[in-house]
Formats: sequence, structure tokens, C-alpha cells
Amino acid sequence: MKSIPHFGSWLRRDTPRSSGFTLIEVLLAMGLAIGILLVALYFYHQSAQLRSTLIEESEGIAAARLLMERLTTDLRTAHAQPQVHFSGSPGALRFARLSLAPPAASGAARGSTHQAVFQSSDLTLVSYEMSSSREGTNRIATGILRWEDPFLIGDPGVVFQSASNAPAPAAVFETIIETNRVGRPITDRVRYLAFGYWDGLGWRDRWDSPQMPQAVRVTLGRGGLPEGHTEAEYDGELFRRVVVLPGYGAAAEAGIVEVLPPRGAGERGILEPDEGFYLQ
Repeated sequence: MKSIPHFGSWLRRDTPRSSGFTLIEVLLAMGLAIGILLVALYFYHQSAQLRSTLIEESEGIAAARLLMERLTTDLRTAHAQPQVHFSGSPGALRFARLSLAPPAASGAARGSTHQAVFQSSDLTLVSYEMSSSREGTNRIATGILRWEDPFLIGDPGVVFQSASNAPAPAAVFETIIETNRVGRPITDRVRYLAFGYWDGLGWRDRWDSPQMPQAVRVTLGRGGLPEGHTEAEYDGELFRRVVVLPGYGAAAEAGIVEVLPPRGAGERGILEPDEGFYLQ
């Protein structure tokens, strides 16, 4: 006697099993892929942000180092000039320096109505100061300004810079007219500049004399210092260097003058690391 197949077996035999994904499996796969993509994008964003931060930091340190080297070079070629005082304040500096290749100059002094024929000397006048702009009631530092102008020998009819301010033939006069000066920042990545002047006994905030100080302490910072705050309240990274001016180093070695090291200075005249970060 033959057995009759069950109806359910026919249904299973005739209906093929589906090999595709269900809707839940598709949604889970899409969610997993989106999650992996979001994690990858997050880490990519973090790495790109870290890279840009490192580049900005390295460029800021490089700008501070280049400015420090420029200041050091200028100070090491400073020259005591009777007609021009070595003038310095906590945030500005002005002095004469020797130039190996003075620019050729002829004609009238800039900003002057006097016509004069003059020749340039091997001296130039260098000035450093902070540039700033006012935002509301606050003054914001925008960078460091540097000027370099030649000393010229010319017509005695022009007002010369001397102790008595009297015209004299073949005198050296300054061509910079303060009211007409328009400078551009040498860098906008350094927005704090401070100077100190070593007189052999201690640091001074200001200097105004035909004689140069024995050393100048240069302090740079990448961020500006708000008005009314002191350097002790500066919350950024500071870069310092003590530059011995020409003549004092050789005189100290010969025993002619005694150059006392600054308080907290090491053998090379650089303040100790616990006082801040110093460019060598």
C-alpha cells in the first residue's frame, strides 16, 4: 500500500528557499557601515586638526626664532654714535648699527622740503617697536615693526641731529621723519616684545644715552599682553635671550670692565630654564 505524501512536504519541495538578506540584516549592515565611516571621519578630523595645530606651532616658533636672530644680529653690530642716543623703553628700541653694504642715496631727505645732495654712510638707524590697533576701548597688538634707515652726510642747511641741534658741515643727520613713517610688521606671529638693559649692576627698564648698555635682554611672546597686565601675568610661552653688545665682551675678557651676569643667569648669560623657554 502506497503512502500518500503529506501536503507540507510538497510545499517545502516546490517552494525554493530565498538566498537574499532580510530587511533587518540590511539595516544592520548599513548602520555598521555608517558607524565605521563616522569613526574614520572623526579620527581623520582629529589628525587633520592636530596636524594644523602642529604646523601653526612650528611656524610660530620659527617666526620667533627668526625675529630673535634678526634682533641679535642688529644688536651685535650696534655702534655708539654721539649724534644718536641708544634709546630704549620696555617695548621699543632705537640705535645705530654698522652696515657692511650701505645703500646708495642721493637727493632730498624724506619728508623734508630742503633740496640737498648727500651720500650715505656705513651707519644705519634701526628701530623696533610693537604695532597695535584699537578695538573698542582696548589696544590690541598686531605684530612687530622694524625700520632701518641710512645716516646721510649732506647740506648743512638741513637740520642735523646733534647735541646742540646746530647745523655743521659733513655732519650725520637722521632722515627719518616720525610723522611720515609708515611701517609694516616684520611678523604678525609675534605680538609681545619687551626689552631690558644691563648697566653692569642691574637691569633697567629704560635707556637713553650716547653710551650703549652692556647687554640687552630680549623677550618675545606669540600672544599679546592685555593692557594693565604685567609680564608675570603672561599666560603664554616666552622666548628670552641676553645679547652682550659689542666691546663689552672683549673688554670683560681683557679685564678692562667687569660684566656682572644677570641674576639667575648661567655661564653663557642665558637665564635658567625655570624662568621660561629660551632660544639659543
